[in-house]
Amino acid sequence: MPRDPAVLVALGVSVRSARTGAGVSQRELARRTALNHKTISNIETGKTDPSYSVLVQISAALDVPLSTLVDPAPS
Repeated sequence: MPRDPAVLVALGVSVRSARTGAGVSQRELARRTALNHKTISNIETGKTDPSYSVLVQISAALDVPLSTLVDPAPS
């Protein structure tokens, strides 16, 4: 089941924030994760619903907890 578009956009903002906070370009993140840079762009713009394994790859490549990407607002 696809996620709500607003959720995908929020996830994309979190990924972009973590990436830029780490000083990493989309191309570098793509290299680190073995994903295409267009895939990274589509995730960041909410156009792609990434799988759990892709989110794990991104969090590892950026050295941030997965929770930072999927739930950026502290409870």
